[in-house]
Amino acid sequence: MNGQSLPVSAWIIIGFLAIFILVINFGLLTALKKKKPTIQKDSSKGVLDAFKDPWKSEEDQWKKLAETVKHLKNEKDDTDGH
Repeated sequence: MNGQSLPVSAWIIIGFLAIFILVINFGLLTALKKKKPTIQKDSSKGVLDAFKDPWKSEEDQWKKLAETVKHLKNEKDDTDGH
């Protein structure tokens, strides 16, 4: 660099960037070690099921709601009849 060295402020910035990168990498590695390994087969099965029937969860919720309403109507009819 033509005999010129970097100013002190540049070295401080480079040092902070190096420390920042090291801290981020250390945090990611620590998080990766703590994470439990997942079984790929289970997650891919869920994806395949979603492709086969994308509205299954919503339909199940609607069926449950319909059964609850039917049950409540039956209870109301039973109390009105007595």
